[in-house]
Amino acid sequence: MTDKAMHEKFGLSEYSLKYPANNSSPVETWISVLMAFLTSLFVVPLFVLFGYLSRVRKASLNEDDTAPKFENYKELAELGAQCFIAYTPVLFVIAISVVSTYFIPFMIGVAGIPLMLWPIISVKFAETEDYKQVYDGEILDIITHSKYARYLSIYVFLYIVVLAVTITFGLLSLGIGVIVFVPVFVWFRAAYWGRAIKEIRRQIEFEEELEEAEGN
Repeated sequence: MTDKAMHEKFGLSEYSLKYPANNSSPVETWISVLMAFLTSLFVVPLFVLFGYLSRVRKASLNEDDTAPKFENYKELAELGAQCFIAYTPVLFVIAISVVSTYFIPFMIGVAGIPLMLWPIISVKFAETEDYKQVYDGEILDIITHSKYARYLSIYVFLYIVVLAVTITFGLLSLGIGVIVFVPVFVWFRAAYWGRAIKEIRRQIEFEEELEEAEGN
């Protein structure tokens, strides 16, 4: 692995794991995210959590080094409800593919397509905060870029590691470890993809400028 690849892998990973603690009230943010996660079986807390993670994505996308605070629950819930609407087409395709598996087993593989779209859809909603502006031609440009596949593979690796650490510490500490690691498991994904999409856009812009310069 080259130095650039090492930096890309571990730099973004470290950034996403630490990001939401980088504000003036990290303990409060930690507790709020934990409580929202633990109560996310209920609709309102789930929407509040969706809304906060959307704000994290937006801040990360805009390269804001100060993470947003977990506050104004009503506003977060409203944003989270709109976020859920933006996810509806993806959730619909996943549901159809899972149900169709009963009749056609290989249809479960179709669910992987919308799951690959989830990161860019979530970031685009976070950027615009308008579900009607999410689905456009940029989605195809992003997901077909080589960096998207690279960031996706790094994300899957990081996801497995964080999940394994959360479960392991949870079991060894009789549940106490969950309190420590669940907020990290929840928020790192939002921070990760906000910055990853930013880097992909930057690379696409650079390639377009280079192609234009070569054409002249």
